[in-house]
Amino acid sequence: MKDLKQRIVAAVFGDRSGLALFLLSLAFFGLFWRVGVFVNDTYTVANAFVGVADGHLYVDELRYGPADGATPGMNVVDGYLYGRNYGQMALALPILWLLELGALVADPRLVVVGLWCFTVLGACVVVGRVVDRPVMGNLVGAVAAIGLFGVNLLFATPLDPKWFPLMALQLASMVTAALAGVAVYRLLACVADRRAGLVSGAILVVATPVGFWASLPKRHATMALVVAVVLYTFYRSREVSEERPNRALGFRSAAYATVGLSTWVQPAEALTLFVALAAVDFLTVRRTDWRTLGVVAVAFALSLVPFLVTNAVVTGNPLSPPRLWTRFTGDQALTIDPTSGASGELTGGDSGTGSDGSASTAGLVASIGAVLGSALDRAALFAEYVRQGLVASFEPIRLYRIFVRSGYLSHVAGDDGGEAVNMAFVESAPVLGVLIGVVPLTVRRVRERTNREWNRRSVHEQLRRLRRSLQSPRRATDLLAVASLWTFSLIYLHRLPLHAMVTVRYLVPLLPILVYAAVRLESVREALSEWATLAWSYFGALAIGGQLLLLVLLLDGVQLGEAIQLHALVHLAAAAMLALWVLVSETGLGEGSYPRLGAALVGVACGLTTVFLLLSGWEYFGYAGEFALPAVRTFTRALPLF
Repeated sequence: MKDLKQRIVAAVFGDRSGLALFLLSLAFFGLFWRVGVFVNDTYTVANAFVGVADGHLYVDELRYGPADGATPGMNVVDGYLYGRNYGQMALALPILWLLELGALVADPRLVVVGLWCFTVLGACVVVGRVVDRPVMGNLVGAVAAIGLFGVNLLFATPLDPKWFPLMALQLASMVTAALAGVAVYRLLACVADRRAGLVSGAILVVATPVGFWASLPKRHATMALVVAVVLYTFYRSREVSEERPNRALGFRSAAYATVGLSTWVQPAEALTLFVALAAVDFLTVRRTDWRTLGVVAVAFALSLVPFLVTNAVVTGNPLSPPRLWTRFTGDQALTIDPTSGASGELTGGDSGTGSDGSASTAGLVASIGAVLGSALDRAALFAEYVRQGLVASFEPIRLYRIFVRSGYLSHVAGDDGGEAVNMAFVESAPVLGVLIGVVPLTVRRVRERTNREWNRRSVHEQLRRLRRSLQSPRRATDLLAVASLWTFSLIYLHRLPLHAMVTVRYLVPLLPILVYAAVRLESVREALSEWATLAWSYFGALAIGGQLLLLVLLLDGVQLGEAIQLHALVHLAAAAMLALWVLVSETGLGEGSYPRLGAALVGVACGLTTVFLLLSGWEYFGYAGEFALPAVRTFTRALPLF
C-alpha cells in the first residue's frame, strides 16, 4: 500500500514538494471560493452537468439561471437542449459523487469545511516532511485544521445540496489549476533546478490570473493544465530519448493524448496546440520510425474518442462540436420541458425500418460525405480565424490594449456596466514584466543576424547548426513554447479587447508558457535562488501593500472600475521596474545581475497580484455567490467597499 501511494505521488506530483504545492494551492483557492455564478455561460455548463450526472447529455432540468434556459452557450438539437465543455463535466463527475456521499453522513456545509480543513492538514504534514520537520508539520497541521474547523463551525449556515453540481465543477477547476502549478514545477525542475521549479509553480498559482479563474468553472484553468502538461511531457520525451526510448515514446504519446483529450473541452484551442506540437515535434525529433509514428497516432486517435462520440451521439456528425450547434434562443420548440423534466410532444415520422441494402449503402455514402464536408468547413473556419489573427497581430494599438494597458475603452465598458473592469495581460500578471525587458534585446539580436551577410555555405552551415541546437531538449521545448504561444493567440487576437474578460481570460492558458519563458532567463533564475529576499518581499507586499491599497480604496470611496484600474496601474509600475531590471541584467549594462534586487522586485510583483486575487474574491465581485467557508463570509463583512 505504501509503495502504491509513493507511485501515485511520483506519477502525478513528481515528489512531496509537488504534492505540497498542490495542497497549498487548493487551500489558497478555498479562501475566496464563492458558490455561485460569475459569468452567465456557467449556467449552461452547470445545467448540462445536472443532466450528465443523471446519465444523459441533454438538459432536462434548469436548476440554475433564468427559467427559459436561453443562456450563452446553450444549444438545441432535435428539440433537446445541450451544453458544451463536456470534458469539464467528466472531470467533475467523481467529485460530485464524493460530495453526495459525504452529505449522507454529515451536513453539506460541514462536508465542504471539513474537506478544506483536511487539505490544510495534509499540506502542513507534507511540508513538514519536505523540510525534514515531520513532528512540527503534524503539530501545526493538527492545530490549524482543528482551529479553522471550529471557527468556521461558529458561523456555519445551511448549504442546499442543489449546489453540488456547480460546486463539483468549481472544485474540478481548482484541482486542474493546482495541477497546472505542479506541472510547471516539474517542467522547470528538469529544465532549471528544483528550487526554481517550485517557485515557478507557486507563481503560476498565486501571482497570475490562473488563480483568479481557479474557483470559477470556466475552461481556462483546465486548458492551462493542458498546456503545462504538453510542455512537460514533450520535454521529457526529448530528455530520455537516447537512454530510455520506450519511456520517451510514452511521454511523446502522452503529449498528443493530452491535446486530443482537450478537444472535449475546447476543440479550437486544442487544434492550435496540435498544430504547434506536430510541427515542432517532427522538426526537432532526432529519428523516428513507423512503429513510433503508429504508437503516437493510436494514442492520439484514442484520446479523440470522447469528443467524437459525444458529437456523434448528439448530432450524428462526429466532427460537429458543441460550439457549432444551433444556439437556443428560447423560441424553439422542445421535446422535453426542461423546467419540469417532463416529456413533451415528440415530432417525427416513421422509423424507416425495412429499407433495402441499396438505401443503406446510399445512406452510408451520404454520411461519409457529410463528415468530410464538415471537416472541410471546420478547416476553412479555422483558417479564417488564423487569417484574422494574423491581421490583428500587426495592429499595434490593439496589441497594446491587450497586453500592456487596457484602461477605459468605451466599446468594452458599455457591456460591463459602464465601468473599466478589465485589465491587460501584463496588468493582471506584473511578474511577466521580465519578458518585456528582453524585447529590446531580442530585437537587437535578430537585427544583428539579419544584417549579417551570408553566402550559400554560411546559410547552409547556419541551418545545420540551428537543426542541431533544436535537438536539445531545452531548445526544442523553447520552440514548442513559442509556437504554441503564437498559434493559440492567433485565434483570439481579432476578438480582443472584449467585455467580461477581467484578465484577458481567453489567453489565460498561455500563462504556463510565459512563466516558463520568464524562468528560462538566467537573471530570473538567479533571483529566484534568493529565497529569503523573495519571501520577505512577497509577504511584505502582501501585508503592507495590501493594507495601503485597501486604505486608499476605503478613503476615496471608489467604484468597482476605479478599484480595478488602481490595481492595474500599481501592477504596471511593478512590471516596469522588473522590465528595467531584466534589461540591465541581461545586457550587462551594470556590474552584475543584482539577484537580490530582482528577487525583491519579483516578490513585490507577486505579492501585489495576490492582493488583487484576494480582494477580487472577497469584495469586487460579490455577486458571484456565497462563500463556501463561513468564516470568510464573516470576515469580508468588515470590508464593505461596495
